Amino acid sequence: MSGQSAGTELRLDGICEGNELCVHAAPDLVVFDEDAGRIEVLVAHPDAEQLPRAQRAVDSCPLRALSLSAPLAQGSTP
Repeated sequence: MSGQSAGTELRLDGICEGNELCVHAAPDLVVFDEDAGRIEVLVAHPDAEQLPRAQRAVDSCPLRALSLSAPLAQGSTP
């Protein structure tokens, strides 16, 4: 898992309305899928360099359809 933030995941849920604000914040991580009419996550596990953009994408969504999961602590179970 070289270069990735261990366990951090960029997720999209079903309430996406395709406002595209996240696309402007992180065009390398999410795109608008015109056929589906919603956002598609391109990079589910952003690396350390991408993480600030992923957070901006999450913060920009008016519906909070995007989220970042925190990595599990060493030895934790889900």
